Amino acid sequence: MDIHILIISIFTFVSVVLLAVVLLNSLRETAEAYRKKYVAETGQQLEEMFLFFTPDQLLVLSILFALLGGFLGYVYRGSWITGLVLAAVGWYLPKVYLTVARRKRIEKFEQQLMDALSTLSNSMRAGFSLIQALEMCAKEMNPPLSQEFGLMLREHRLGVTLDMALQNLGHRIPSKNLDLVVTSILIARSTGGNLTEVFTSIADTMRTIMTIEGKIRSLTAQGKLQGMVIGCLPVVMAWVMYQLDPSMMNILFTDPIGWGILGLIVFLEVIGAYFIWRIVSIDI
Repeated sequence: MDIHILIISIFTFVSVVLLAVVLLNSLRETAEAYRKKYVAETGQQLEEMFLFFTPDQLLVLSILFALLGGFLGYVYRGSWITGLVLAAVGWYLPKVYLTVARRKRIEKFEQQLMDALSTLSNSMRAGFSLIQALEMCAKEMNPPLSQEFGLMLREHRLGVTLDMALQNLGHRIPSKNLDLVVTSILIARSTGGNLTEVFTSIADTMRTIMTIEGKIRSLTAQGKLQGMVIGCLPVVMAWVMYQLDPSMMNILFTDPIGWGILGLIVFLEVIGAYFIWRIVSIDI
């Protein structure tokens, strides 16, 4: 009997060890696959923004923020749910910052682009070539435009054709205004058009578009604010009612009917936010 128990114990131990090895190997492969995906997604953004740290460093920073958020949520609130929520927030915080910084960089580039077109037009009127005019913009303008134009000119010096370097610039900066500039330059170079007049015309068009967009933003600001207030009102009212009578509000979280009501509220909130966003989003 003792021998059978010993055999069963050994078999159980070996099975547990093998299962643990398989799970750890699977977790390691999953973590490595996620790391490669994370590096591939963020590496290009870091290069485009001229940020001199690696995607692995950004991944380590995300892990540290996640651990810090989870620790603070569990210690100060005493709830593992709060810890998980703060850990998720900490994990995505560096990527959110990177996304916001990239969007601001593109907006600043578009604002500088009008001045760059004026500089290009005046330089070519003074007798400069297109390459010399671009070099002047890269020297005289501030980042990010100077960085992008400088990278484009370095690509051209290394043997890349100017047309291809311009197309690479358009791929790095997702901007409709830049696409218009690049397309106009490529067409003018292939057909022999007057680039000075092209730059002046594009700059005037961009100023007109930005003026119209500013008017639209001012006209739709009230609608956006109303949508935010209406969207936050149910959440605020639920919090106030929970503070006044917690036992009444707990039914929503403990009873299946309450779960259905919460699901319906979330669904209606999402639908309302979507329609408000569609109404106030006007594309030119």
